[in-house]
Amino acid sequence: MVSPIRSRKPIARDRRLQQLEAILVRDMSYAEAAAALGISESTTRHYLDRLRDVGRVYVSGWRRSKTSSVRLFRAGHSEDVPRPDLVELDDDAEPPRAPTVVDVRRDPLVAALFGGAV
Repeated sequence: MVSPIRSRKPIARDRRLQQLEAILVRDMSYAEAAAALGISESTTRHYLDRLRDVGRVYVSGWRRSKTSSVRLFRAGHSEDVPRPDLVELDDDAEPPRAPTVVDVRRDPLVAALFGGAV
């Protein structure tokens, strides 16, 4: 989904956008680009989204952490790399376990006010 550009200032005249595009010669995440420019990650996210909307940067890959995937950006024109599935089981890996049900007892006063535990 392409979001509308929020700023009326032309990208060619926005110094930060030009700097950001210049440092993206290798794959970088939001956090890495923010650290390289010395600005907040939120501002970097806004700038990268603007550059991506006009086709000057693209998602070049994904880096996995234990709980999520992080987009990597690179300057240029190309198709975005699709997000990989987070859960990929090996053939010899155990399947995810079903959650265990725990019997919860409510205080009688709480149960009288709000009802019994479900």
